[in-house]
Amino acid sequence: MIFCDLEGASGVQDPSKISARCEQYEIFITEDVNAAIRGLRKGGAEKIYVVDTHGAGTNIRPDLLDKSAELIPPPMEMRKVLFCCPPRIPESMEKEMAAKVDAVVRLGAHARRQTRGFLAHTMVSYPPTRAWVNGMEIGETGLYVLWSGSHKIPVILFAGDDVAMEEAASLVPNARRITTKKSLSRSRCELVPPDTVRNSIEKEALEAVRRIKEIPPYRSPAVYRIEMSFGSKDHATACRMIPKVEVRNETVITYEAESFPEAKRFIDTTISVARLFETLELVSALRKSDKILETIGQWQNQRRKELGADWESE
Repeated sequence: MIFCDLEGASGVQDPSKISARCEQYEIFITEDVNAAIRGLRKGGAEKIYVVDTHGAGTNIRPDLLDKSAELIPPPMEMRKVLFCCPPRIPESMEKEMAAKVDAVVRLGAHARRQTRGFLAHTMVSYPPTRAWVNGMEIGETGLYVLWSGSHKIPVILFAGDDVAMEEAASLVPNARRITTKKSLSRSRCELVPPDTVRNSIEKEALEAVRRIKEIPPYRSPAVYRIEMSFGSKDHATACRMIPKVEVRNETVITYEAESFPEAKRFIDTTISVARLFETLELVSALRKSDKILETIGQWQNQRRKELGADWESE
């Protein structure tokens, strides 16, 4: 199974231009995925599933994707929630699919928040969040590793910027890793040429399959003790309504889950609640103002200040 994320693709350098050049980036990530498919096939993989985990999960170009792989469409239930952290697989399919999967490949991994990684964030850029499980700080990479471990599936290959690859190495030391770019700041990076990246992905995917027995699944914990930290006390306060939540301090809440699905639902819920709070706050401000654009600009600037170094200027 290949999990992929558009923002971590080998071709993305300037996030401010994603809207204008989205089609090009979709082609980039699709070709990166195709390189992984070729390598996995050469290594002996019989069936390959592709899951698009960026945004609404509609970034992979089906017309360009290698026809030997199966693209899993985004679940309908995603449209009913404000946020759904990875992996984006319909719950009705997850257990059945996991039972068929021998290994996971993660392309486009982001580094977690408050690192020097390119577009570093923990699940979402805003509200600013950080997450720990049993004392270990995790980002998107850690979440995939925990998901895979809960199903006793090894993650055999990662691709992303140099900071994300350091994070992956700390979680799964034996997995193959490909650095697609060198991070210079949260908004700037130095790219490795796409052809070089795809050759590396194909080669390392082949090697990962051949050495799959050397890469054990992450050991799933018996209990998931989760700590969520928010950039604002208002976000943490809004989450106090969630059953079983304990308040550590004005910006940190904790929760104990007995399984990964429960842990994932909790993380989903906290971020959704925080985002809903932000939306309602903006709506309230707009109702009190007749200067709509100015009010939105002030609101955005205040949020950027709260994010601090995560939104450093060029």
